[in-house]
Amino acid sequence: MLQVTEQSTLYLQNDGEKGFSKKPLPVQAQYAPVYAITSLDANKDGKKDLLLAGNNSWTRIRFGRYSANHGIILIGDGKGNFSYASQAQSGLNVRGDVRSVLQLQTGKAKSIIFGMNDAPLKSYRIN
Repeated sequence: MLQVTEQSTLYLQNDGEKGFSKKPLPVQAQYAPVYAITSLDANKDGKKDLLLAGNNSWTRIRFGRYSANHGIILIGDGKGNFSYASQAQSGLNVRGDVRSVLQLQTGKAKSIIFGMNDAPLKSYRIN
């Protein structure tokens, strides 16, 4: 029998021979289900940042829709800690049920492509 013991969005840090340790993510990552994650250097400081996307509008009526995730950028400090970048800072406004995310480079142009459930792809160019 399977049991759920964790319902928050977090990441597992690889500590080498010690195994993995759970690292919490900011409260903004908890507002809606996350189905797609990718790492990138959003602020070009040489440290890994995270992009999270998700939502779920197909839940039962009594639970309502989980649609508060419009694309979340979490800025990494290089030590395993992340802080939320506001929607105004990130420029993201991805509405709908995201199920996948892909970074794509063509020549010098970089883009992020979001795979949507029952909707066309959404694309953002990275500046």
